[in-house]
Amino acid sequence: MYLENAVALWRAVLIRAMCDAVMPMNKYNRINVGLSRAWFRAAGPDYREVCELSAIDPEYMRAHVLMEITIADTTGKRRHHVHLH
Repeated sequence: MYLENAVALWRAVLIRAMCDAVMPMNKYNRINVGLSRAWFRAAGPDYREVCELSAIDPEYMRAHVLMEITIADTTGKRRHHVHLH
């Protein structure tokens, strides 16, 4: 039970960062969006640790989020709700 709760907690952290990263950037959210996008783009040790604790493949997640960022920047809107499987 503890492990399931810990994974759920870290997935919530990852989902929050992903939601921020895939928002279209504007003058009101540019700091949060920019920091989240930089975190996914750099894919540093802290990003990899959160993915590991979330039981999510970091390369798959990064590729998905970067694609969604491109869509958000191109269309001016977020494409869909975020789900982790």
